[in-house]
Amino acid sequence: MSMEKTLTELITAENEAQRIVDEAEKEAKNIREQTKLEAQKIIDNNKKEEELEIDHLLAEAREQIQSSRKELIAQAKKQAKHWEELYQKNFDKTVKFIIEAAISIK
Repeated sequence: MSMEKTLTELITAENEAQRIVDEAEKEAKNIREQTKLEAQKIIDNNKKEEELEIDHLLAEAREQIQSSRKELIAQAKKQAKHWEELYQKNFDKTVKFIIEAAISIK
């Protein structure tokens, strides 16, 4: 084999090796970019899921607060009615007592 042919084959092999390296680097770059995109998509999906969960928890908390509020208002109204009934009962007794006391003074 001649020196020129050997050098030509060596240059051809070197060019082929460089082409393979370039393709591998290009593929690695594509894989890195695809991985970044997929990772971002996963992060975005997780963020959306977390936001939905937070919204759900907030809605539940609002419902519980509203329910507790209604319950407290109902209890307060019941107590107010009870106190009003006691007031009315004692008021009537007081008026009756005053009238009887006024009548018995004469």
